[in-house]
Amino acid sequence: MRIKLNQCPEGVAEARRNAGLTKTALAGAVGRSLSLISEIEGGTRNAQPDLLAKMAAILDVPVEQLTACEPRNAAAPGAHALHGERTTPTDQSDMRNEPPARRSAS
Repeated sequence: MRIKLNQCPEGVAEARRNAGLTKTALAGAVGRSLSLISEIEGGTRNAQPDLLAKMAAILDVPVEQLTACEPRNAAAPGAHALHGERTTPTDQSDMRNEPPARRSAS
């Protein structure tokens, strides 16, 4: 069962990365645990409004950036509209890093 979140997990993670902070650094700055920050960004824990306000102030973004999930389909093909999750399979050809085939000495 999914809970209704106060935050947009991808918005929180993106704002943190854009601010150049690790999850550990953000946790320390807001006085909360690393596990809580990870759960908030993972969408498995709900962030309370006072915590979102504190995070927004530290990350120097409006609270709305942490709470509103905007459709990302136009910017990132295959991204989920609410959480930035990939919805298309990874192209396996991009992942092949095979060395070139050796030619046998004839």
